[in-house]
Amino acid sequence: MADINTIEWFYLISSSIIALLSFAFSSTMTAAFFRKRSIGSSFMMVAFGFIAMSETFFSISLWLRAFNAAPLEATGILQSLYINFLCLAIVYFYYFSTRHILRDNELVKSLIIVFTVEIIVVVTTLMFTKVLGGSIAFEGAIKFTLGGTDIEIFAPIWYMLIVLFTPLVNFMLMRMNFNLTAIHRKITDAVAKRGTIYINYSVIALTMSISFLTPFLIPQVNNIAWLAIILQILRLITTAFAMVIGYLGWVFPEWLKKRIRAQAWIVQAFKKIEGKDIHYEYSTSSNSSEPVKIAVQEVSEP
Repeated sequence: MADINTIEWFYLISSSIIALLSFAFSSTMTAAFFRKRSIGSSFMMVAFGFIAMSETFFSISLWLRAFNAAPLEATGILQSLYINFLCLAIVYFYYFSTRHILRDNELVKSLIIVFTVEIIVVVTTLMFTKVLGGSIAFEGAIKFTLGGTDIEIFAPIWYMLIVLFTPLVNFMLMRMNFNLTAIHRKITDAVAKRGTIYINYSVIALTMSISFLTPFLIPQVNNIAWLAIILQILRLITTAFAMVIGYLGWVFPEWLKKRIRAQAWIVQAFKKIEGKDIHYEYSTSSNSSEPVKIAVQEVSEP
């Protein structure tokens, strides 16, 4: 059995917690899909399913390397899939957000999706080539050791992370945050208003988590052991907060439902609450203080 030091145990345990939290949240999204069977809930289920798988691949790769239970190439493939699945999650999360929050036109959606998919293909191809020992003119990945440990990992080269991946993801999430803030100001229904607050906080926390991940995967930063540990702790905190508050926002548990008289699925709260169809008409006026117009229609029992 390999001799595991304290810092290595920290990375192993913290990565496992992030993976378990991601799987727990993915399970709630899957349950919501089977209850509602809507396109929006399917996008959320797939997006967070990819996040859960990506975090699991990364955690497994750390455990395998720490105990020397697999060759470096095998764990490198898992780390390549980590980046790949994380990017795929962003694609489906964007599909969901553009239906309910961003409402981009078809041209903008096509450009964003094509650009994101190109990044996924390029980054994944370059990382797999490096992991499998191939030689190409442009290096797309770098191998380094986590600060204070003997755990070797692969990550995309720093300028691919900083120039491509992080700005693209955070730009989309910050747009969601801006639009949710504007929507929140115009909603008068207490249930929908509370839901948008929870969702907005979850998006902010997810943005922070991605921001902390980028420097963590830069060797020059990670070689400073105490700084890498702080970044991992911050990533753990922001990811946990995003999942917990996201659960309250997207899926209302029974105790919260009783407290604020909401339905279980916050997206549906915009449309139907306790036997009534509620239609929200969002004004395009720049005056954010203009209230949302609400039309209520009784729904007949089957």
